[in-house]
Amino acid sequence: LVANGGGSADIIKHNYNGLRCKADSFEEFYTMTLNLLDDKILYCNLQKNAIESSHTFSWDVIHNNLIEHYKQQIFINNMK
Repeated sequence: LVANGGGSADIIKHNYNGLRCKADSFEEFYTMTLNLLDDKILYCNLQKNAIESSHTFSWDVIHNNLIEHYKQQIFINNMK
């Protein structure tokens, strides 16, 4: 369960591998937390999908993506 904004929201697909609520909305966060605690099927599905999704965020993948991002930025800056 994350706020819809910032880095965490980028990796959470709502109702697939987690839940996203409005930023600065205590009421929505609270309601989603209760729903998650009450709905064991939802909890198990989110848990399974979150574990599967986490494999795409290994340090090797993150590092390689970061290097590629830097290379693209260098190329763009050299084109100016």
